[in-house]
Amino acid sequence: MAADAAQLDPLLRELATNVAVVTPEPVVDPPSQSDLLNEPLRGASSAWAELDLVLFRRGEGDVEHIAIVGVEPASGKVLGLYVN
Repeated sequence: MAADAAQLDPLLRELATNVAVVTPEPVVDPPSQSDLLNEPLRGASSAWAELDLVLFRRGEGDVEHIAIVGVEPASGKVLGLYVN
């Protein structure tokens, strides 16, 4: 967990070097952007309901960038990632 914005970059770099993609195929029927932004679990796989969700947002003029990270509470493993 990053305690502040200065620790976020090193944390993400560490995650990027230690994370392996188990299933590289995209989800067949992903939830819409609206569902993810307004109600993160509505329409999403029920597996997301068991995860702790961490939302990263960044606005760039008329473009919003978001990432939702799903972390398994017991192990601390990242089991879901949505990036837009």
